[in-house]
Amino acid sequence: MTSFSAPSPPSDLKAKEMPGNRVLLTWTAPKTSHDIVKGYRIYYTPPNPPAREAVGVSKTNSFLIDKPFETSVKYTFWATTLTVNLESEYSNKTSLVIGSLVTISNLSAKTVTNSSVAIEWVSKSKFEAIKWRVEYRCDDYFLGFIANVTVDKPQVTVDGLSPGVNYQFKVLPIVNGQLWRNGVEDNIISVVTNGSQLPSVAITDKVVEGSTLHLTWIPPNHQSLKRIHWTYGVFYGVEEKRLKLYGKTNDTKLTLNGLQSCESYIIQVRVMKPYGVGPAVDSTILKTQYDPTAPPKNLRYSNTVTDKTKYVLSWNSSCDRMADTSVAYKICVTDLVKKGDIWFQLTPRNQTSVDMPLIVHFGAVYDIKVGTDRPNARFTAPLRLTPTPLPRVSKLDGVQQLNGSLYIIWKTIEDSFWPKELHNHSYEYKVYISQTPNTSDGDVIRVRRPPLSFPAHHGVYYYIAVALVDEHDYSGPVSDTIIIGNSLASSSVIIEKKSAIGVVIGIGVIVVALTVALTVFVMRHRRLQRSFLSFASSHYNTRSGSATFTTNDGLEEEDESPVFRGFSDDEPLVLA
Repeated sequence: MTSFSAPSPPSDLKAKEMPGNRVLLTWTAPKTSHDIVKGYRIYYTPPNPPAREAVGVSKTNSFLIDKPFETSVKYTFWATTLTVNLESEYSNKTSLVIGSLVTISNLSAKTVTNSSVAIEWVSKSKFEAIKWRVEYRCDDYFLGFIANVTVDKPQVTVDGLSPGVNYQFKVLPIVNGQLWRNGVEDNIISVVTNGSQLPSVAITDKVVEGSTLHLTWIPPNHQSLKRIHWTYGVFYGVEEKRLKLYGKTNDTKLTLNGLQSCESYIIQVRVMKPYGVGPAVDSTILKTQYDPTAPPKNLRYSNTVTDKTKYVLSWNSSCDRMADTSVAYKICVTDLVKKGDIWFQLTPRNQTSVDMPLIVHFGAVYDIKVGTDRPNARFTAPLRLTPTPLPRVSKLDGVQQLNGSLYIIWKTIEDSFWPKELHNHSYEYKVYISQTPNTSDGDVIRVRRPPLSFPAHHGVYYYIAVALVDEHDYSGPVSDTIIIGNSLASSSVIIEKKSAIGVVIGIGVIVVALTVALTVFVMRHRRLQRSFLSFASSHYNTRSGSATFTTNDGLEEEDESPVFRGFSDDEPLVLA
């Protein structure tokens, strides 16, 4: 038997709006494929079920969907790779709003003070349930600062601003709970608050101790400012546009703990209260030292081409140079499906780059973190690893039978599509049957193979889905949901999502049964007709004293028909 391996999906799928409400899709071709790529299939929704377009292979790896899309509608696009025999899994999904979602006009600042700005605008939208998020920033004054406020009406007063600062306000609509950044125009305004800018703060002393920083500064020393009780904020980060607030204090010193080892940090101290956030003196750059409890850096993973269950975990030591220091690492792999932790420990080493093999399971989801073996060691942030999913069940159909029970069938997973890495693993199917759209709320039945007959009731709608589950209790993606049920008033069966196949099969069985019955009746009727004509054509021979039955008149004798022989008055009638 010839087996085929599914190709890899395209990657980095992007959608761009073109003139005339057209959409241009671009993607990166799959890096590896076990067969020659014959083309791609583009999917997009709405509509539902998704529309699809077949695309040939091209050097540009792009496709213009030459049809006008509806304005202000969010479309989602994805793609697959096609070979002669197989179709790949889905690529990444990308969304795009076509045209203007909301029209904004007359955006203006009505009131401006030292610490607040009141703005309002006029909007037109076909949506009724709409809210607004107003984002504001001041890149020239505080790079990376951004805040927001949400309102129900097209007006807002933003408080807590700093005096003498140029703020940029952006108005974004929230429709049905979803924030929209595309499809909105004329939604930005710049406003400078009244007054003079606040004083800056200078750092006077800084001490580096491992991955800990000790900072000291002096308060604003202008005579008119000395009586003010200031609150200070200390900001830190490796990039100025991504600084984070470490903490606030009314004191003039602060200690920063738990930083990365051998990392250069940008440090800023600003006044925070009572008049807003002040400016910063030129940023201070401090580099931490080696700390044996600090977590490693750049945790990542890669998978092998030949075996989808084999991965390699990689990370870098907390410092770039570890020649005189050996470090032992502890690795925690959390199985989010089975809710358990698996621990590994590596022997001490002084390499700055470390690799570790890891065996994973199809259908699992893992969170991975790494730290040193020292007491009170800090671990990396969890790294999410999602291996290849188990195959997805397709062609789910069903029908409600006359006795009310549900007859459910689906396409089984063929051996050629079962991952070769799991050739010795058994599997079965989980059938979800619920009376609500959330199929996980109802019954879950495990079966080895389809079909499944489930006792049910008339007058109830059932939501049904199927997923494959292997012997280790890892599940594949859940199939599309079908709805089966009937109405007590009409007693008519309702089937969605291609369930008409079951109805056609049932009708076909009834038609075949009626045809067979009619054929038998016609055959019997013809035999009776022959027997009657044979009897009517008989005559009595006075010479021989016997009666003769003939089978002339074009009637042919059949093997199954009884043979009538002549008889005389003194002989009994013999039927052979």
